[in-house]
Amino acid sequence: MIKKIFYLFFIIPFLSFSQTSMSCDYKEVCDWISDDQVWSNECSGNETSSLFVMNKAETMFVHTTSDLKSTYYITSKESGKDGKFTYNIVSDVGNKYYAIFDLENNEIRFVYLEPDDSKEWFMVRWYIKAIF
Repeated sequence: MIKKIFYLFFIIPFLSFSQTSMSCDYKEVCDWISDDQVWSNECSGNETSSLFVMNKAETMFVHTTSDLKSTYYITSKESGKDGKFTYNIVSDVGNKYYAIFDLENNEIRFVYLEPDDSKEWFMVRWYIKAIF
């Protein structure tokens, strides 16, 4: 109950009215098991630092790692439910993703479909360390 009140009064208005930054400290990649229609439990991951910065209007965000800086443009968004904000996005190099900012579970997830339309889905998940 206290967690929901925290999100209602602090996190959700913060996302709605100002630039929001989320630092992450772990990243993993999970494959889609099409026969079972589930994400694999055997994901490959490693400790790595990254920063996501969403602009005030929620039209774009920047993802920065030690190696690169990418801009993602939001093409559509859904309202936040239960601390989850979902977006259809396009990267600055043209890759399309479905992004889920899951504040309830402190995760950011990108789902990507291979460009050859082979239906080989994979998901990249970052674990949020801090929101500011």
